[in-house]
Amino acid sequence: MRKSSILQQSASKKFNSPFLNPVPSLVSIKSFPEPRDAEVLSDQSACKRSVCDIMKLFDQSSTTTQDTSKRARVEDSTSEPFHDSGSSGAESQLQSATPSSTLPILPGASQGINKAHYFSVVWCKKSMKKHKKWEGDAILIVKGRSATLKSLEGKELASTFGYTAKEIDAIEEGSLFSICGKECEIQATISADEYLSGRCFSDSVVPTATQEDSSPSRLAPAQKMAGLPLSAVKFPAFRSPHVGSLSSGNKKIFNPPSSPVITPDSLVMPRPNNLHQWEHNKKNLPVVDVVMEESLARCLRPHQREGVVFLYECITQMRPFNGSGAILADEMGLGKTLQCIALIWTLLRQGPYGGQPLLRKIIIVTPSSLVKNWVREFKKWLVNRNLRVYHVDQNNKIDVFLKQPSLYPILVLSYEMYMRTSNSLAGINFDLLICDEAHRLKNANIKTTESLHNLGTLRRILLTGTPVQNDLQEFFALVDFCNPGILGKASSFRRLYEEPILRSRLPRASKVEKELGQARAIELMEVTAPFILRRTQDVIQSYLPGKVEYVVFCRPRPLQLTLYQNLLETNVVRACLSTYLSTDTGCHLACILALRKLCNHPLLVFSKGFDDKDEDGLALLRNEAHEGLLSDADSLASADLEASSGKLAVVAAILCSLWTCSPRERIVLVSNFTKV
Repeated sequence: MRKSSILQQSASKKFNSPFLNPVPSLVSIKSFPEPRDAEVLSDQSACKRSVCDIMKLFDQSSTTTQDTSKRARVEDSTSEPFHDSGSSGAESQLQSATPSSTLPILPGASQGINKAHYFSVVWCKKSMKKHKKWEGDAILIVKGRSATLKSLEGKELASTFGYTAKEIDAIEEGSLFSICGKECEIQATISADEYLSGRCFSDSVVPTATQEDSSPSRLAPAQKMAGLPLSAVKFPAFRSPHVGSLSSGNKKIFNPPSSPVITPDSLVMPRPNNLHQWEHNKKNLPVVDVVMEESLARCLRPHQREGVVFLYECITQMRPFNGSGAILADEMGLGKTLQCIALIWTLLRQGPYGGQPLLRKIIIVTPSSLVKNWVREFKKWLVNRNLRVYHVDQNNKIDVFLKQPSLYPILVLSYEMYMRTSNSLAGINFDLLICDEAHRLKNANIKTTESLHNLGTLRRILLTGTPVQNDLQEFFALVDFCNPGILGKASSFRRLYEEPILRSRLPRASKVEKELGQARAIELMEVTAPFILRRTQDVIQSYLPGKVEYVVFCRPRPLQLTLYQNLLETNVVRACLSTYLSTDTGCHLACILALRKLCNHPLLVFSKGFDDKDEDGLALLRNEAHEGLLSDADSLASADLEASSGKLAVVAAILCSLWTCSPRERIVLVSNFTKV
């Protein structure tokens, strides 16, 4: 009786397995419990597998799950079909009840299947070796189930798709990832902004600050050398403090330079910071101020003073970029020549360390038409200074300079003359190279650019009013000549900057292409801004008088009116006016040019011997209009020029009036026609 009653009671109760804990409902769960034992950890892994299965479904159906609430509802409704028939109901309920927000945030599929993620990696060919031989650094781009591997030059190394969500979620720092026969080791995660700007591809820009701060590039020498091997660190040779102290007669006494007098009008160059002194002041010379002569500094306008300081910081490597070149891209008329002359004269006599001159020999390469202009500018601004400037032309041969180069600290010559004498000048060490109208070096493959590059001068100043003329490849050629290697190779520049920027400006460009192009353009400006300075005419508007424009209508002479009417009645002009009769489109321009010349003066059209080669195609037109007026046209050459042209008579009267004014002003006459 007792045993049977126990069996009846046990049969009436529902059996609860001791291995399964009661699971609360979905509504009561707010967060996943903290893992405390192996059982809970196994439950978490089961939940993770469930979410991975759901992400596979989302990948197949191309559904995004950015909203957490929507994702929970989808998981609750779709988690059931992913379990096999052998799974218990409690396990299925537990997996479906786990909210996705409690899972660890991984850089893969758990943050959105369509969002791209970027990693810095090292890669090599896939092998079974324990100690792999890595071939280089690269960038791994993971988007959805696809992955792309790019080199630091922007070249695509491998690309494939079809990865599972589990493989994507397994990507973390230190893990291995296989792609198209290549194996990668994840080094670090890269932000989307860093990838879009292109900074992750370029590691050649090493900042060198002008002011001290706590950034990594401005650390003290001891901190900077902490991560280097002992073989890579150059320590100064040991010098005993007792050597030379016993015999004072042989001791060399250093006389520090006298401090220059600094006035409110003086232009004082920035002092080098501690890092710059450690790198460039190996002899431990005293740091002194570099001050421009007050008489020369007073001649500079504010923007010119700023330009001189900019050039000084660039060629002394005090600005945050890896190089010693500068591009002064001011518009015409802002005094680029004067800024260079002021810098040259200052550094020929002074320097930041011990007052020793920073420059001893300078070469200036310029178009042939500007060689004498540079000489005149030196004489104008450095009057009564003991400075010898040697310029090469037809009268001054380069042989005179080569015989005694120490007598002339400055050499000015044209691009063509430099090409002829480049082999002779290769043996001279120039401290500074200045290229005027530097847009002539926009092609890196021409002999002029290659020859100047082989000169070996590291300090380079490029003067140009148009740094970008046609495309970004020309801009790259200028920048690479100024600071070699700062933008990488030409192929990598084209892939990283030029192609994304050009694609973003196309009318059919997508939103992603526009964002990428804008980010790369901003990054290119930030990389080149430290050594490129450009100002427009707006900076000198306050120094210029007000502009007054007058439009004067000149009445033509009777002879001009008659000839004009004859030209309109010729068969050539009639054919141009009648479109259905006109077959030669080039005739229209010839007729317009003839009428313009006639309005200026009849001799431009009807003079004997004029245009004998028929360059304008006006022979027929001139002969037809000349009929009936042969005697008048022949007498034009002997007649008064002003009597045959109303416009010329007005111009002559204006010039006479301005010439008699006191004080006399300079007059510039601009015309499309320079001869009569």
